[in-house]
Amino acid sequence: LARMIEDLRLLSLADTGRLSLREEPVNVAEVVDAVVARLTPLAQRHVVTLEADVKHLKLAVLGDADRLQQALGNLIDNAIRHTPQGGRVRVTAVHEANTIHVSVADTGSGIPASDLPYIFERFWRGDKSRSRHSGGSGLGLAIVQQIVTLHGGTVRVASPPGAGAIFTISLPMQKTVVGGQ
Repeated sequence: LARMIEDLRLLSLADTGRLSLREEPVNVAEVVDAVVARLTPLAQRHVVTLEADVKHLKLAVLGDADRLQQALGNLIDNAIRHTPQGGRVRVTAVHEANTIHVSVADTGSGIPASDLPYIFERFWRGDKSRSRHSGGSGLGLAIVQQIVTLHGGTVRVASPPGAGAIFTISLPMQKTVVGGQ
């Protein structure tokens, strides 16, 4: 209940334009590594392989590292929970032009095409048989979308039938390179 209240507070602040970001250059690889390290125990409990391929990325976005970790954490947490035992969740990042794309791909059953238009809506959960304990509150993806939008980015999803889901956050790149690289 406490998490749901905090999630609702965050969404309310975003709706009213009062959600503040601590904007600074943020190394995307460090954000990914921190979230993967935090969620590795969850993946292990679910017997899901969690891996990241971002070491090569030495680029930054202008943003709030804590909020970006929250958004990415929501995506990875969902991917782990919707991937069967023995499956895999993979986080990758690439840059093209002035944009960094961070993708979270899982080997779960995917998202039905009829559900895709609704997944970023508040309180929406695709599998109505899931309880709040296993399926969450239905606020996580709405929060991801709000945080990414506040950073001037976009989030999208692709889910080929029976082939899992791929969520991609696209953010404008900071002009400077992180770590002098």
